Amino acid sequence: SAGKVVIVNLIPGAADVEVTEGNLTFCTGDQVVLKSNKTAGNQWYKNGVIIDGATSQSYTANESGTYTVVVTENGCPSPASAGKVVTVNLIPGAADVEVTEGNLTFCTGDQVVLKSNKINGNQWYKNGVIIDGATLQSYTANTSGTYTVVVIENGCPSPASAGKVVTVNLIPGAADVEVTEGNLTFCTGDQVVLKSNKTAGNQWYKNGIIIDGATLQSYTANTSGTYTVVVTENGCPSPASAGKVVIVNLIPGAADVEVTEGNLTFCTGDQVILKSNKTAGNQWYKNGIIIDGATSQSYTANTSGTYTVVVTENGCPSPASAGKVVTVNLIPGAADVEVTEGNLTFCTGDQVILKSNKTAGNQWYKNGVIIDGATSQSYTANESGTYTVMVTENGCPSPASAGKVVTVNLIPGAADVEVTEGNLTFCTGDQVVLKSNKTAGNQWYKNGIIIDGATLQSYTANTSGTYTVVVTENGCPSPASAGKVVTVNLIPGAADVEVTEGNLTFCTGDQVILKSNKTAGNQWYKNGIIIDGATLQSYTANTSGTYTVVVTENGCPSPASAGKVVTVNLIPDAADVEVTEGNLTFCTGDQVVLKSNKTAGNQWYKNGIIIDGATSQSYTANTSGTYTVVVTENGCPSPASAGKVVTVNLIPGAADVEVTEGNLTFCTGDQVILK
Repeated sequence: SAGKVVIVNLIPGAADVEVTEGNLTFCTGDQVVLKSNKTAGNQWYKNGVIIDGATSQSYTANESGTYTVVVTENGCPSPASAGKVVTVNLIPGAADVEVTEGNLTFCTGDQVVLKSNKINGNQWYKNGVIIDGATLQSYTANTSGTYTVVVIENGCPSPASAGKVVTVNLIPGAADVEVTEGNLTFCTGDQVVLKSNKTAGNQWYKNGIIIDGATLQSYTANTSGTYTVVVTENGCPSPASAGKVVIVNLIPGAADVEVTEGNLTFCTGDQVILKSNKTAGNQWYKNGIIIDGATSQSYTANTSGTYTVVVTENGCPSPASAGKVVTVNLIPGAADVEVTEGNLTFCTGDQVILKSNKTAGNQWYKNGVIIDGATSQSYTANESGTYTVMVTENGCPSPASAGKVVTVNLIPGAADVEVTEGNLTFCTGDQVVLKSNKTAGNQWYKNGIIIDGATLQSYTANTSGTYTVVVTENGCPSPASAGKVVTVNLIPGAADVEVTEGNLTFCTGDQVILKSNKTAGNQWYKNGIIIDGATLQSYTANTSGTYTVVVTENGCPSPASAGKVVTVNLIPDAADVEVTEGNLTFCTGDQVVLKSNKTAGNQWYKNGIIIDGATSQSYTANTSGTYTVVVTENGCPSPASAGKVVTVNLIPGAADVEVTEGNLTFCTGDQVILK
């Protein structure tokens, strides 16, 4: 029969379902998305019942139940997939919140306790922001804000409760109190006005006790105590202000005054001491006017007037004491004294006449000591001292006149002069130092004529003459000192030196003769150092150095002559010669190179005869002979070097060669003999 094609289709395997969005357990109003791993042929079921139209790869579930999917391929349905159990929990209702302690409006530092009607699952919020850790049924609030609670049941949060509005009013800062009138410390019968910086809400206290009715911004205090104010704002009382301590002091009674020294009537320049019976707080007055700085228990009065004292105790002045009347009689003015003859300063044996401008009542004093019998208008003084005069009028002595200081100076003795440096006889350009034995007041003279500016203790003389010194002490000149006679001799001119034999520059072993143009008094020097015994007119020098001569005439040495510089050069050692190329014996046409160990100054010789132009360090010899070299350094030639003997041999003529046996051309194994 015709073949029947049987096709057997496989039943597909159960699909795998995954959650692609959301969770299997959620709250009312939420959902979960389930997805089959098969892209086509899906049919979704809830609790085993087909869901009409649910044939997509994904299914969105929003109700509780067990969800599966069956996949049909080629008409064959698969087994149901493993069920996905979806649980939808109800959202709980909003909680009710009550106040269990305190009030919703209170002051800083207070609080209110809020309580949810839900025992568990509470989460408190302030102004819609979660409060960390606030999960109890009750919450204690101490800051302003709107408080709500959300209750979570089975993972589902309720709506927020109705808000409880908490208002925390700030406690006002303590008021500042100022004194607007008077002082905090005052006397009985006075007062002080205190003022708060707060315009309203004030309550005044004294010593911490409320003052009834004292609620104004200012308070007038007239009794001692510590005053504070408390300010209430929005029902919240401030801390008490800093206390103002008011002290009310009693007024003391009037003081008693006594005279403790002197009399109430006296002369100008005298005084009387008045004393209060109060040890402290005194203020003295004259004629009702305060005396600045007079605050001691006693007061010394030296001018006429009525004196009282007021005593202040704790800032409160007493009435004035009974007045003490002081009378001061004038003291005559001090006399003026003039010099009518002579000067106040003079030398022994002189005098000065002093005269008072007062015709009567004079009494003269010397150094403050009365001069017996010296009561005239004029006084003649001949001794040192301070002279004054006092004039007495109406029983009151004047002050002493300004002192006239009389100074009687002694005439000093003649100074002694000594020579402290040099000699009285010396050469031009030298000097002698003369010294007075007086440290000050010196004036030097030469030949009896004053030397301008020469007033020091010492004088340096550099010219001939007789020198004296006069010393003035306190304006009195001494006699002139004994004269010192100074003699200055001329220094001779420097000698001229000539070379009379030889040259200034020469080699070791030679010499030069130098000659002074002075016939006597010569002394030769080498490099500035005296040459012992070299005192002749000529000197023979054989060593290097600068030679000078000094000529002495009348004991005065001349300057050194211009130096003659002698240079003695060493004779160099004989050079060493070596062969640097070739041999000393060679054939005609060859050569040998000789080399000196001296790099410069070489002169080559052959058989003792100079070789013209041969002055290099090396010399090339090509003829027989004995070769030497002489080296010149600083103009001095060395001995000749040891001779190098060069021998040049002749080359013989070319030989003749003949064939003695055989031929020049032959076969291998044969030979030819050349001769």
